[in-house]
Amino acid sequence: MERDEFPLPQDVVQQKKRFNTDTVSDDLKSISLHHKIRSGGSISDFIVKTDEQIRAHPNLVNFKDLENYLEAIAKAEIETLKEAEIILCTCSTGGGLRVKDGTNIQQVCLCFILICL
Repeated sequence: MERDEFPLPQDVVQQKKRFNTDTVSDDLKSISLHHKIRSGGSISDFIVKTDEQIRAHPNLVNFKDLENYLEAIAKAEIETLKEAEIILCTCSTGGGLRVKDGTNIQQVCLCFILICL
């Protein structure tokens, strides 16, 4: 979903047709990590500015700009996760580096609700 809302240059250039019909409720956007890192903080202005550049002129974003953008996102995600008291995520995200490096997990609760559907 993050790449649908905030595509990388290759996503914009290729104009891939995505069949993902999932949407995020506006109520949840304020707590979604990819929105939180763009809504204030030390790095958010750079991230938002680069998002706009990618949308407007994806062919003009060079490798170094993209590398700086992805590094800024990773840093902002870790900063945001360090401040979180509760993190809701999938199992695969929970085992990823941004959660592992950006948090000090005290307790894990797993929910397999989708198995019941």
